Amino acid sequence: MSLTSFLGTDSPSRLHGGHQALVFEAADESGRRCVAKLRDMAGVDRTTLNMRMEAIASLARVDPRVCSPLMRASEHVTDVQVEDTTMFGTLVEYAQGGRLNHDDAHDARVMGTELAKLHESLSTLPHFDLPLVPALSAANFDAAGEALQLLHGDFSDQNLRNHDGTIRIFDFDDCGYGPREFDVANSLYMVLFDDMTTANTAIYFQFENEFLDGYNSESDRAPLSADTLSSFVDLRVGALEAWLDDPGSAPAGIRTASPEWHRTLRQFVENYWARGE
Repeated sequence: MSLTSFLGTDSPSRLHGGHQALVFEAADESGRRCVAKLRDMAGVDRTTLNMRMEAIASLARVDPRVCSPLMRASEHVTDVQVEDTTMFGTLVEYAQGGRLNHDDAHDARVMGTELAKLHESLSTLPHFDLPLVPALSAANFDAAGEALQLLHGDFSDQNLRNHDGTIRIFDFDDCGYGPREFDVANSLYMVLFDDMTTANTAIYFQFENEFLDGYNSESDRAPLSADTLSSFVDLRVGALEAWLDDPGSAPAGIRTASPEWHRTLRQFVENYWARGE
């Protein structure tokens, strides 16, 4: 399928973001505004991508906050010709509203409550044939005996929108299985990375307190263990280090990053202190 046919427009509009894919504004078969992602076939397994779209479509049916995948020609995954390259194309509902800000204490707490609710929705789904989230695989995480469930895999303020008090959640590209504590720790890791690379760690500690308070106040499960979360933050940093040491195994956003960005990533790894020790 041509790019214009897939996007539903003759005037493609590239959207900001998408470290692992090309992202465009699009229109579905009914003319509704949506978002298109185009992925390099070399770095993506079609069966896994299709299964992930089916899982998120199932999730959206039980959780209206989740932006649902959409179909083109009755398929979740479409072969799209982009210049001289064929790519995997997917569509998802457009999330209106403003981005949350992890630097804001209120937004940090909202993020925690929303992730707790998302974990409850994810726990109701049947099993899907999906792997561990990529970072757990990269860090050689031993899942034996662990309580696993489907996770978002990349829950951050970049993947949330607030529209008149209603939160929408999107970008499940790293969705897979793992302990729920990893999803929480991964959110902590992303803020820690931002703040360590901008010398603003005071904001991180505010985020950690508000985010975890929000999560624990919303979740009916036992409060999260600080030691377990610290160990998973360590593991997430270890995954980044493994990808930097072997870029061929890394996600596209790391594999194709500039030398300058690789230096920033490496510096973060070298400056990081192991929280679990």
